[in-house]
Amino acid sequence: MTTLLKIWACRRPLLHCTITKVLDVSFLVPIFCCIREQLAEGRWSRVEHKEVVYEIRVYEAVEGKADAMRLRFKNEVIPRMPRHGIELVGAFVSPVEDGKLTYLTRFASEEARQKSWASFGADPEWKAVKGASEVNGPLLRHQTVTVLSPAWSGLQLQ
Repeated sequence: MTTLLKIWACRRPLLHCTITKVLDVSFLVPIFCCIREQLAEGRWSRVEHKEVVYEIRVYEAVEGKADAMRLRFKNEVIPRMPRHGIELVGAFVSPVEDGKLTYLTRFASEEARQKSWASFGADPEWKAVKGASEVNGPLLRHQTVTVLSPAWSGLQLQ
């Protein structure tokens, strides 16, 4: 089942609304389910500083390389994340194979997020692993990055 998000453009409040885009956001379903479960379990806590940001990354593999992309992420990317200040909150795949990997990370601030990814990208070990895993071509066809901050102050996933 595909989940669609309708984006509305209104010329006046509550009047003359027309659909301008329909986007497939099915990749977000596992993330929202995780958040809903954690809300139900009371696993939200106060945030010390309200600058915390979350990042959702969606990796789309080159055709036929989804398993290799996911394995590299699990074995090579995840262990390196803490060294660069990247906190992995969760990683998700669709119940139906779509060649994608979606993951959620958390950072103390936007500045910390930028520094962490710059540090990760400059890591010589990561560069060597990435190069070795892409001898026969890249694994990643496309990536989407969405940066979010909590909608309400004082809330943070544990």
